Amino acid sequence: MSFIEINNLRKSFGNTEVLHGLNLKIARGQLATLLGPSGCGKSTLLRAIAGLNTIDEGEIIIDGRRVDDLAPKDRGLGMVFQHYALFPNMNVLDNVKFGLEMKGVDKKTRDTEAKKMIDLVGLAGKEVAYPANLSGGQQQRVALARSLVTKPDVLLLDEPLSALDAQIRVQLRGLIKSLQAELGITVILVTHDQEEAMSMSDYIFVMNQGHIVQEGSPTYIYRHPQSEFATRFIGDYNLFTKEEAAAMGAVDHADYSYVAIRPEVLSLEAIDDAYVYEGKVIRTSMRGSIYRLYIELDGKKMLKLDQLNRSANMRRVGDKVTVYMPKSEIIGMV
Repeated sequence: MSFIEINNLRKSFGNTEVLHGLNLKIARGQLATLLGPSGCGKSTLLRAIAGLNTIDEGEIIIDGRRVDDLAPKDRGLGMVFQHYALFPNMNVLDNVKFGLEMKGVDKKTRDTEAKKMIDLVGLAGKEVAYPANLSGGQQQRVALARSLVTKPDVLLLDEPLSALDAQIRVQLRGLIKSLQAELGITVILVTHDQEEAMSMSDYIFVMNQGHIVQEGSPTYIYRHPQSEFATRFIGDYNLFTKEEAAAMGAVDHADYSYVAIRPEVLSLEAIDDAYVYEGKVIRTSMRGSIYRLYIELDGKKMLKLDQLNRSANMRRVGDKVTVYMPKSEIIGMV
């Protein structure tokens, strides 16, 4: 049985329907992500689960209990937003204790539990510091501690890392994953960042225009996009129309509207059962451990090809290359 279940959920603002009869199920202890571009309805859905938005139709069930008619405080949820919403006049310890105080927990237990959670998020020694004296990453750790200390059934994260620097985002991704594993908590993350979703999620719901257009594990979503939208949004695929694929000789996929292939499966070395193309390097891009080549085929179509960043794989702009496209890696979409 699913821990969280949403059935036929609809939500409109005025005459505009934002969520179109959504259905989803999330297992206990999963980190599930609502992934999609701005305006796709993911934050509206999260706020509906939290009780911050009313719904027009449908039901929200958590651990077998219907909660859509309950007040937010009665749903057993914790929530962390992009903006930390800390109390500026309270120090770290008092901010973290606040939820416990609202629940009527005695002072000794409040202090003990809050200090344990502060230590768990890596802020031991910062108990008496005020938000104004903390970095953005530290403030978000306080917000996480404050949400987790009340031991919610579900933790809701609404773009919690998007305001932070890249290095801090990576650190907090790891922290959230380790906290989830250690506490066994169910987490729903909202993000528009594909890398964030892929690196953190157990399960992903891809959203577009108020619909869930695909769902599955990060590996499945990445390797098997089921629509042009998913292909363009999830990965960095080479995407061709039916006509372009036919012109390239990819006749095995003639029944599909689009075909796609990932840059990392293309090769400059001969491989079996592959389409073979001659091309010219028109641009290069350094991406840390990955070296990307932009290759023009016959003066028309461009391919993106990724290789490990090592000397043997280096090419210069203007170099002629032979590209091998493995037929088994080509994805067709109706």
